[in-house]
Amino acid sequence: MKKILPTLCVLLSMMVAYAQPAMDEVELVHREIEKADSSRYDHLFNQLYSKCRALPAARRMAVAEQIVATAEQANNPVLLAYAYRHKGNTYLDAKQNAEGLNYLKKAYTLCQENNQKRETGIMALRLGRFYFDEDFFTEALERFYEADHIFVSLNDTSNLFETSYLSSLINYRMSNYAEAIVQAQTTNSQFARLRHLTKGDSINAMSANNTIGLSAFQLGNFELGLQAFEKAEVMAKQMKNEFWIGLINGNRAKIYRAQGFITMAIQNLKQDFAISIKSKEWSSANSSATTLADIYIDEKKLSLAKLYLDTAASLMKYITSTRRKLAVAKTKAKYYERSGDLSNSLKMQKEVILLNDSLMVERERVNMAKFSARYELEKKQTEITALQHSNEIQQTKIDNQRVIIWSTGIILGLVVLLVLVIIRDSYRMKAQYAVISLQRKEIENKNEELEAQSHTLQQQNQIIGSINLQLEEKVKERTDELNAANQELDRFLYHASHDIRRPIATLLGLEQVFQLSGRETWQVLFEKVSDTAHSMDSMLYKLHMAYELNRPTGERNEIDLHEIINETTRVFNSEFQRRNIDLVNVRGASIVISSNKELLNVIFRNLIENAISFRRPHLEERPFVRIRSYIRDNTVMVDVEDNGIGIDPKHSDRIFDLYFRGTQQSKGNGVGLYLAKKAVTMLGGVIEVKSEWGTGSVFSVHLPLR
Repeated sequence: MKKILPTLCVLLSMMVAYAQPAMDEVELVHREIEKADSSRYDHLFNQLYSKCRALPAARRMAVAEQIVATAEQANNPVLLAYAYRHKGNTYLDAKQNAEGLNYLKKAYTLCQENNQKRETGIMALRLGRFYFDEDFFTEALERFYEADHIFVSLNDTSNLFETSYLSSLINYRMSNYAEAIVQAQTTNSQFARLRHLTKGDSINAMSANNTIGLSAFQLGNFELGLQAFEKAEVMAKQMKNEFWIGLINGNRAKIYRAQGFITMAIQNLKQDFAISIKSKEWSSANSSATTLADIYIDEKKLSLAKLYLDTAASLMKYITSTRRKLAVAKTKAKYYERSGDLSNSLKMQKEVILLNDSLMVERERVNMAKFSARYELEKKQTEITALQHSNEIQQTKIDNQRVIIWSTGIILGLVVLLVLVIIRDSYRMKAQYAVISLQRKEIENKNEELEAQSHTLQQQNQIIGSINLQLEEKVKERTDELNAANQELDRFLYHASHDIRRPIATLLGLEQVFQLSGRETWQVLFEKVSDTAHSMDSMLYKLHMAYELNRPTGERNEIDLHEIINETTRVFNSEFQRRNIDLVNVRGASIVISSNKELLNVIFRNLIENAISFRRPHLEERPFVRIRSYIRDNTVMVDVEDNGIGIDPKHSDRIFDLYFRGTQQSKGNGVGLYLAKKAVTMLGGVIEVKSEWGTGSVFSVHLPLR
């Protein structure tokens, strides 16, 4: 214990000695900001932010509060805007995004309201960086373009360089390749005009050239792409940045391969692979090895392809990316196919399908996470605004109370002073006792008046308190009314789809009447009316299905599967008769499944409607829809087969996409198969399709029995 205590003292002294200079430096910058003019604010606040990063979180927040207080006391709107920006950055570092964004917006608005053009651009640029970091690309691009317009008018080269560089990155990520090239070229022109270059500026300029190369490749402008990659490589070599050298070579190989210069593409990819291995950039190395294997497969050099393919597979232990796993699996499937190993090729194709599904799920999860983050951010912003408004109201109440307290104090002080004067005069002017007595009575009367006034003030305060309570109750009552109105609106939207279907049902009934009347001259007209009504009914039903699918699934019950299928096919009886379609329902023993009736209706109705829509009239064979239900390995299997036009192989990967329509024959809105797959997924199942173009299709639904 005796040895440990001195050691602890020494360590504590060292920590204090380390922390104290940082605090002193922060204080010095703070004092310099108080004396500086607005032209130095940007530099000084950047310096302050850099110094504060060495401090503990609590101390950093205290400094941010202090600098805001200083700016408010100075009554300097430009200084206050920079103080808000610093406080916003401090909140963002603490992962409090909503609070940070609130102060960044306050800084931006303050500069706009005070017509501070350059500062408005700087604050817009900072807001854009926040949106960019949060993947809110549209909002970020809007702020960057606004800042760019301001900096162009001010000929501010340094900030123009940054806005154009960030705009090029966003446009590339949003697949606006032509605009990405324009912005990246602007970045290069501004880079050439910079007076004081930093390492970060050089990296951004190199990255801009790389963006030009990638965008030009996407647009098929290979000459521009190669020129840009050449400039980027020269800059990377000047900075001795091996990772970027390898990355640029890997990107350039894409153009060489597209141009048919296979040898040059291989050389660049090998260089990228070697540098990536050296830098332990496993994902980049895996990508290069996979691409090399794919090239050697096309060149029929299967032994070399196998070598690089094995290398890529060995690197997967360092990589968790589903996209990289998918690329390796696709290349393996291609290798086995070219090698004649159809068994392994089929096995890898199944793995590709699984990885594609996983990648789709990951994308949906990421999109949902982004949506949730945006929702939480906007919700928090609303809460902050409401809290600020409440604080302003409370502050107004406090100010009013202070006025009342000060007024009462002044009155009491005057009363005390008056009493003292009277006492003093009573000792000095005993001879005038009678006069003083009269004055005393007069003072007593005034005291009574003051007490009456004080009592009146108390009554008024009670009335004000009562009014405040009534206002709070009124606000609660209005909030309850709004909630009730929202619930009523929700119910209206739900029932609207049912109500709209009533006139359509009337049209369908009229169709039956006119068909029975035998008026052949009107037959064509009413067939068109019937088709329109069926189409509208289908559309509205899909809207209702989309609504149901976005609600909680609900409880699952024991359901007779055959009964559900019969119930669904009855909906299409008139369609089967009118279009001469045979319905074949193949079933075995009764199947009872624990599931959700509404979701099962969504699945079977859309699959049957799809089979009817894409029927193909046969001269030797009538159109048919065959439904087969059975149990295999504790899984319920339902096959919906037709002998229609089938699916073009080039569209097979997209038929379940929302709004996708593969042929001109499709009269729907591209929603049916998407809804069917979504319902199957919600029930924990899988839907597959086997189709032959011109022959027909089989949609297989796999659902858990329990």
